[in-house]
Amino acid sequence: MNIEEVYAGFNHWLKDLDFLDMERRFLKKIIKDYISGSGLISRKIVTDFEERLTQLGMDIHSLRTDIISTQTRIELIIKDEIEHSWNEIQDQQTILHSRYDELFSAFHRFKMELYQVAAQIMEEEAMD
Repeated sequence: MNIEEVYAGFNHWLKDLDFLDMERRFLKKIIKDYISGSGLISRKIVTDFEERLTQLGMDIHSLRTDIISTQTRIELIIKDEIEHSWNEIQDQQTILHSRYDELFSAFHRFKMELYQVAAQIMEEEAMD
């Protein structure tokens, strides 16, 4: 993989993060309007979901910022404005890739837990 491919890969990741953030906003609305509004789930569980979703939002923002910063560095390397350090870029790409994977895994786990609670609410509402 060359430096231009790494840069292009970062663009793809940024689009994925934009989608993930949009999905986060949607889940926030589900928590507020459906989970919390049902009255069937304890306030402690709702608060936990809200706090975890806030943390995921901060993680999305942090990763996005670090990717953009690395892209800026790549742009400067390509323009020969700073010294070429391909090993540093590869190391940074590896770190960012790990964070990217961890964030998406955490988000998936969060959604699964939230959907289980939503399913529980639907079952309880169906019994009424």
